[in-house]
Order: sequence, then C-alpha cells, then structure tokens
Amino acid sequence: MNYSKKLLVPLLILSFAAFPVSAFAKDAPATASLDLSNVNVVHQESQEVAKNKLAIILDVAKNAVAEERRSKVSLARVSDQSTYDYITFDDQYTYFYEEAANQEPQLIVVDKAETNVESLLSQDLNDSSFNTAAATAGTGFVTDGVGGRINVTTTGSAGSYLMALMSLPEVNSSVVSLDRPTHIAFNYGGFEYTSTSTGGIGSWAADMGLELYNNLGPSSTSYAWKPVIILKKKNRVTTTKDSGWDQYATAFASGYDQVQNKNGYKPGTSPLIYWWYNYNGKVRMKIDGWAISPNLGGYSLSDTNLITILESSASWNIPSISRWKLLSTVVSNDDTGKNSTTFSSLQLNGAALASGALSSPQNDHSNVTVNSSTSVSIVVNSSIY
Repeated sequence: MNYSKKLLVPLLILSFAAFPVSAFAKDAPATASLDLSNVNVVHQESQEVAKNKLAIILDVAKNAVAEERRSKVSLARVSDQSTYDYITFDDQYTYFYEEAANQEPQLIVVDKAETNVESLLSQDLNDSSFNTAAATAGTGFVTDGVGGRINVTTTGSAGSYLMALMSLPEVNSSVVSLDRPTHIAFNYGGFEYTSTSTGGIGSWAADMGLELYNNLGPSSTSYAWKPVIILKKKNRVTTTKDSGWDQYATAFASGYDQVQNKNGYKPGTSPLIYWWYNYNGKVRMKIDGWAISPNLGGYSLSDTNLITILESSASWNIPSISRWKLLSTVVSNDDTGKNSTTFSSLQLNGAALASGALSSPQNDHSNVTVNSSTSVSIVVNSSIY
C-alpha cells in the first residue's frame, strides 16, 4: 500500500508549525518485522488494525524519524532531547507516532474520520492547513469541529498590529476538552486577505495563537498551551484534488524560542499577544506570558515569564488585509468539544478599538459575547449550545 507520509517536528530547533508540511519518504515495504512490544500502541479505532499492518506503519515512521534526527543532531546542544511526531494515514485510519526523550515510543491509531489531519499539521494543525485528508463536514462554520469567532474590521496599514490579553482556561474538563488528539483546543487570532482575483487566487489566511497539549513538562503529563502559526496563501484554483492553498514555514526568533517542545504557557493565565501581518515584511506573533517551565526542555515545573516571537521564515510583504479575526475552537470530527477565552484590552497600534470595529459574531456550538469594544468572550460548549 502506498502511504501518504507527513512528518511533524515540534522539536529542539523547529516549531510545531515551522516545518514544511510534507517530508516524503519511499513507499512502505510490503512486510516489516518491527517488534511491537517496544512501542506503546494505543487503539482508539472502531476496528483494531492488524499487527502486521502496524508493523509496516511503524517501520516507515521510525525510519522517517531517524532520518530527521540524523539531519538535526549536529545542531543539538548536548544530546537530542527533542520530541518527534510522525503522522500518516491510509483509507481508513490515521496514525500518530511519537518519540520523546526517556519515554517509550507511542503509536495512537484512530479512525480517519476521528480527526482532521490538516488541522493537526497546523495546522495546524498547523498548524493546522495542509495537503491532507478531507475533514468531515460539520454543521456550523467550523467544518472540522466547533468554535466561536468575531472579526475586527479596522485593519490599519502595513506595519499595524492587533494586541490583546487572551485568557487560557484552567485544566478542567467542564470548560475545555482535555482528550487530545480526539479534541484539540485552539485559542487564536490572525488575519485574512480576500483577493478579488478569479478563484480567490492571491488570498492569505493566518491562524496565530496557542494550542492545548497534554504531554508537556518533566513527566510529559502536564497541560500547557504551545504557540502555533498556520500561514497559507491561495495560489491555484480549487479542484476536487487540490484546495489551491499552500502553507508556508515559520520559525522562532533567536532568543525567543523557549516555549515549545516540552514547554507551554500556563493554563489559567492571560498572556499578552501581538499579531502583525507585515512586520518588516514578515508575518509575526509575539506572546508575553507565564510558561510552566524555564526552558523548552521542560525539565522542571517553575512558573517563568517568557516571551515568544514566532514569525514567517520568508518576508511576504503583504500590503493589506481584509480583516483581523479572533477565535476559540476545538478540532473534532463530530461537532463536539469545549473551550473558552476572553480577548480583553483589545488595541490596534496601541489605541483602544473604536466602537463598531467588531463584526457580528459567528457561533458553532458556542456563545460569543461582546462585552465592550475592547473585550470579547467566547465560550465553546457542544453540550450547551
């Protein structure tokens, strides 16, 4: 079988959304003799996948990770403490493989409809966001889950920035979905540019914010929120096999890269976030908040004030945008999930947003409340809305 292979690497030297989406290897071998006892296989699929098929998947995944590890090892400071995640899928299932330092490798198997791999690759997932399996159609404006959204229609000019305090929910299953990867919570801002060219060619979209993880800290059991930018441009007319969108790489600015890998921003806090669509040509996000660990290795739990700067690897020089956006979402295939945030102290270029700058809310199993021209609360809860 010809498996479509995608390598996602939130590691020592690359961010979750920084790696180009595809890292294609050779076709999987017809057989593999990998010892499954060396891997923690978590079955979440409706019908258990045969061991010989899993051996093939693991053989490809391990080889891909080994190749990536070799290509990066020269940049490691002492030893490779990186976490490597490999995602692939076939006609029925999606496979999530992870290798982390001092831990048993893990493979999670889910039904293909259980997740939108595009969003996982940030993607969102990445990233996202990404040359991937199609999402199951949803009942609201979020086609691969649930969420709430509001737009900021005052956009400014090149060099302008939108700023807000963005609250992160506590680790509480009554307010946020904790069962990643079945449900993936993402609170974020960003922007869109809608081109008037045929087929929307030339349009831009950026999702820029924080995604909840449950495997951080020294024991890989801590919950925290990691930075993500998903930057895409419409370069081709949409077809049945091609969305026409390409995703572009991002990277952490030197010295502002400690909140990644096994570190994240602390639940229950409200980091200050800045969004730019053209910061000296680059798309940029700056986050100032409290992380759960002093550094990206996550070797100890100690609340630490850290600044993250994540930006596009290239200078795209986007001249203008159509709107800013503010969202709280949950990626899931069945239109369920919980999440929440409040964007407060909203400012454009350091000045409070003017009355009328916020558009009408969009709700998909959510409730968006405009508290004032500078404060918006979003509660996502498919059990209520």
